[in-house]
Amino acid sequence: MGLKRLSGLALLALMLLLLCSSAVLADSESQSDGQVAVGGLAAGGALFIGLIVCFVLALLLSLCITIYLAYFMYTDANARGENGVLWMAIGIFGGLLGLLVWLIIRPEKKKSVENAALR
Repeated sequence: MGLKRLSGLALLALMLLLLCSSAVLADSESQSDGQVAVGGLAAGGALFIGLIVCFVLALLLSLCITIYLAYFMYTDANARGENGVLWMAIGIFGGLLGLLVWLIIRPEKKKSVENAALR
């Protein structure tokens, strides 16, 4: 549910960015003597704020993906009998490349004692 809210905010910021950029372009075309109107400065400020909001949302999304990637690598490595903390650190600092390495070299999943007793 948090991801839907985050994507909704990103869409809202993108719409604000598009609206402000069209206002800046229209105002800059209407000025023929090279002077910048006050409305153009306000629209430019809104455009700048929209860019900052998009940048912050992209950073938050990247942070959420990195945290999930590290959590997945930690739990998967522990389930397969590997050092989960080491692979979590590789996931944090290596990003998608670290995940790709883990998916290539990870060992087969160990069968637990409970699963063996059920068979």
